[in-house]
Amino acid sequence: MKFKNAKEAIDALILKAQKDKEFKKSLIKKPKEVMRGFGIGIPEKYKVIVSDQSQENTFYLNIPAKK
Repeated sequence: MKFKNAKEAIDALILKAQKDKEFKKSLIKKPKEVMRGFGIGIPEKYKVIVSDQSQENTFYLNIPAKK
């Protein structure tokens, strides 16, 4: 797949995960590998955590690293 930019690729990745349960399982289990398949390069030094935040009536909060 070819995308104009990283945001477009990530949006497509999320949409596919919302529609395809098996794809979502793969994304959660092997995020870097799946993301690379969408043309999203993640350097090896970074850890990628994919969290299924699709439960209704649940508020999710991400605490970013200090700058």
